[in-house]
Amino acid sequence: MYLYNFWSIFYAISLCTTNSFISASQPNAITFHVDNLSWKKNNSLPPKNFSVRQKEAARIKKEKEKKDTEEFNALFKKKSVTFKKKVLNTEHGQIKLTPSQLLLHEACWNNDKKVIEKLFRFPCNPNIQDSKGNTLLHIACNQKNSAIVQLLLDHPSILLTIKNKNEETAFFIACRNCSLDIVQTFLFHSTRKSLIVILLKTPNTIFKLTPWHIACMNNDNNLFSALLQTTQKKFNLPLSQFFYLVNSSDQTMLHVACMQKQADIASSLINDEANPNVTDSYFSTPLHYAVKSGCIPIIENLLKHPKIDVNYENHKSLTPLHIACIKKKSACVQLLLTHPHIIPNKFGYGKIPFKPPALHIAVMNNDVETVKILLADKRTNKTILYQGETPLRVALSNKNNAIVALLTNDAPYQI
Repeated sequence: MYLYNFWSIFYAISLCTTNSFISASQPNAITFHVDNLSWKKNNSLPPKNFSVRQKEAARIKKEKEKKDTEEFNALFKKKSVTFKKKVLNTEHGQIKLTPSQLLLHEACWNNDKKVIEKLFRFPCNPNIQDSKGNTLLHIACNQKNSAIVQLLLDHPSILLTIKNKNEETAFFIACRNCSLDIVQTFLFHSTRKSLIVILLKTPNTIFKLTPWHIACMNNDNNLFSALLQTTQKKFNLPLSQFFYLVNSSDQTMLHVACMQKQADIASSLINDEANPNVTDSYFSTPLHYAVKSGCIPIIENLLKHPKIDVNYENHKSLTPLHIACIKKKSACVQLLLTHPHIIPNKFGYGKIPFKPPALHIAVMNNDVETVKILLADKRTNKTILYQGETPLRVALSNKNNAIVALLTNDAPYQI
C-alpha cells in the first residue's frame, strides 16, 4: 500500500516537471500549430510534430486519386462507351478488364504508343493478362512493334517470365516471329540481364522449343548470331550449356540445323564440340538428318569429327548409308563411303524382318548411279544374300538391264 502511494506521488511530480519544461522551452509551440495552417491551403503535409499528420496524408492521397480520375476521364472521354461493356473484342477473343486496362490492351493492338505513354502516367499494372493469357508485352511482340516493346521494358513493374495459354513468353513470340530488332531489344536491355538468361533456358512447355530451336527452324542466321553473341560476350556463357536443350522430340539444336540445312549454324555447333552422336526420340543422330536433307557441307563437317558413329541405326534399323540409298542421294552415298569405318554391307538388325544392305536397296530402287558408286568401293560384297536373293537376282526380277550390266562386268558369281 505504501509502495503504491509512493509511485503515484513520484509520477505526478515528474509529469508536472515535464510540462513546465516544455512550456519554458517552447512557449509558442501550441499557438504555432493552431494558428499556422498555411499548409492546408497549399495542400501539403503538416509539420512532423502535428497530431493529425496521418489523417491529412490520407486526405491528400484521396484528393490526388480523385484528381487523377477526373484527368483520366477527361483524356479518354471518347472511349466511355467501351467502359460500360468492359469487354474488348479482338481477333484473338474477348478481353474482360477494367477501363484503364482495356485502354492499354486496345492501344497495344492498335500500335498507339502515345496513348500508352499517357496511360502510364496513372497507376496501372502492365502485367494484366487478357482471356488468352497475353500481357501487353505479348501483344506488342505479336504486333512486331519494337517502339512499344521498348516502352514496356522501361516500365519498372514489367515481368518477362509470364506465359500465355499457349505457354509462350513474350520473348519466345519475338523469336518465333523472327523480329530481330525486338529480340535485340530484349537481349540488350540493361536492367534485364538475369531474366534474359532464364528466358533463353526456359522452353515452351507444349513443344519444348527454345529460341535456339526457333532460330534453326526458321533458317534465321541473324537470330542465332544475336543469341550466340549475347550468351558468349554479354553473359560470358559458353554455347555448350545449351547443347542439350531439346524439343518435344528430344532433338537438339544440331538435329534441327541438320534438318533445315543450316550449314553455318551446324558448323558453329560442331566446332564448339557438340556431341555428333546425340540421338532424339527416334534414335536418329544429326548425321541421319543431314543425309536425309542432302546437305553436303554438314555431312563433311560431321564426318571430320573424330567421334562420329557412321553406322548408328535409328528406330527403323537404318544407318545414314541406308537412308542415302533409300532417298537416292548418290552424292551423299559417295561422301559416306569415304569414311574409313563405314560398313557398306551392314544389315539393319534392330527389327525383324532385317533391313537389306545398301546395295540391295539401290538395286530395288533402280538407282543406277548409286549402284555404280557402291560397286566402285572394294568393301561392297556383290554376292551378299538378303532373304535368299543376291543383288543380281533382284536386278533381273526388276528387268533393269543397266544394273545387270554393272553387276556382271566382273567374273561370274552366284545368281
